[in-house]
Amino acid sequence: MTPFLIAAWHREDSGAVGLIRRLKTLLASDPSRWTIASEQADHLIAVPDGGRFTIEGNPRFPTLLIGDVFFREQSAGEAASLPGIGRFKAYCEHLTAERWGAYLAVAPGISGRLQIFRDPVGMRDCATWTAAGIRFVASDPVPWLYLTAPDGLAVEWQLAAGILARPSAVLETSPLTGIETVPAGTLVEFDGRELRATRLWHPRQFCSSARDNQNDLTEFRITIAQCVDTWIERYPNSMVELSGGFDSAVVAAAGKGRHPRCGINFFTADLSGDERRYARVVANHVGMPLHEMFMPVATLSEDDLRGMPIGLRPGLGSTTLFHDRRLSEVAAQVGTDALLTGQGGDAIFFQHPTPLIAGEPQFPRFNARAHARLAQWCETSIWTTARHAFGRSIEREMSRPDEAMRQFPLALPASNAPLDWAGDLSGLTPAKRLQVEAIAGDRAAFGPSWRSQAMTVVHPLLSQPLIEKVLGIDVFKLTEGRRDRALARRAVSCLLPDAITRRAGKGALTQFFGRSLAGSTSFLQAYLLDGELAAHGVFDRTRLEPMLDRDFLMQFDCYGKILSALVMERWAREWRDRLAAIGQLTRQPAFAKN
Repeated sequence: MTPFLIAAWHREDSGAVGLIRRLKTLLASDPSRWTIASEQADHLIAVPDGGRFTIEGNPRFPTLLIGDVFFREQSAGEAASLPGIGRFKAYCEHLTAERWGAYLAVAPGISGRLQIFRDPVGMRDCATWTAAGIRFVASDPVPWLYLTAPDGLAVEWQLAAGILARPSAVLETSPLTGIETVPAGTLVEFDGRELRATRLWHPRQFCSSARDNQNDLTEFRITIAQCVDTWIERYPNSMVELSGGFDSAVVAAAGKGRHPRCGINFFTADLSGDERRYARVVANHVGMPLHEMFMPVATLSEDDLRGMPIGLRPGLGSTTLFHDRRLSEVAAQVGTDALLTGQGGDAIFFQHPTPLIAGEPQFPRFNARAHARLAQWCETSIWTTARHAFGRSIEREMSRPDEAMRQFPLALPASNAPLDWAGDLSGLTPAKRLQVEAIAGDRAAFGPSWRSQAMTVVHPLLSQPLIEKVLGIDVFKLTEGRRDRALARRAVSCLLPDAITRRAGKGALTQFFGRSLAGSTSFLQAYLLDGELAAHGVFDRTRLEPMLDRDFLMQFDCYGKILSALVMERWAREWRDRLAAIGQLTRQPAFAKN
């Protein structure tokens, strides 16, 4: 996916012009070799050599489309029908309706004016800031901040605590002062320091029961296949991470005559962590080689975190630590330049057993067998399902922190990390709200990781057409009120072996993580109790210390919390050093105070 750097300024601002001159020198000296895609006296747009972009309109006032952009099948070849480039809002509405992908649309104006539109899913990160009268927009601001840091750049520790309390919101939050996240699916207009944002796409508009009547198995299968096939066509030299589960199997097998070049499976010594049997079934079915990589129980040390890619935000979407770096190494050895994953499938196909499904419009409220099947799946009583079907559902409070992090020992009051992508969900059923929030959280997979540093990482199940399709399907229909991914299993049954579509469970790495972390207590205690987060009051040391005890780690499943804390601590230490270096260069304060 194509990185980008955009700058807009007033042509008569001599200070801005001088900084742009230095920035162009930096671009020219960068070993990744950047190309100036568009340049005028008041704007500059750069992408790396070989980056994907198109220019539409006249050279003085161009519209650039940067990244991976695909036509929907029914509108392929209709580029001639695009709205006039002078009507950028209409152009962006056209993009949301007729195209999809991982992209940014840019329309520079005069005197530093700038309009941008980020793809509705937010597959490509996008941040913005101002310095010396220049408006900057970049997929990754880090390489440029040593020259273009905004005034007062510092860590916002309350926002950092908010991300730990609600890690699903990490993609929406910038924990640095002076740098903002450009929201997905939103037209943003910059005029100097003023910013106007207009939401053009939001999930709620697709959550209509009228749309559900138009869905059937064939359409569902076609949408899945088109999304997977399109990404494989774009990145043919790709590898798929075959976990042994349903979602990654769909990515491996659903393409229309196209499949990834090879698969990779990681397994542990525990029976629950060894999914090779199912990964082999899929690989043999597709006819692709499978690389099997053993993950031994190992202790963590600071060496395992050193060199971790650190961006604007911590990479909480890839917190295994144990295989992320190794996966990038294997890809280099095999010679693939892209990785496809099944991430997002839990939310897209709906994995979560919940009695909230009884409140869906299509649930047969007066069918006792339907209540019994749902209750059995959710391991609850039919009285609970009946309460949701006939009474007022006890909805999950969607604004509260993620359940897995509610008891995390945070000392600093956490600023509410937003879930702006989900938008206003009032009026939706509780189960549909749960699905939208889950999709919003799964977008954390777009964050930085070792594998995304080494190759292009694509999550086809989080593609816009598939998200729109499932949002319009009643959750009872997605699950049939009896099992996870029920509709998806039937839709792709002709594409996958029965061993995958009919499988009742899946493996787990609980024992592996428990043993690995339990053997790392000395490192965990030193790294977290004496780290930056504790020093700035984010952690409550008194409550955190017992969680880092060997016996505690072997008994309680808090591994996601601990791994997120390690990634966040590594992020904080890296930014401590970066801000110190930036402060020396620009004479700005190096680090924020509480």
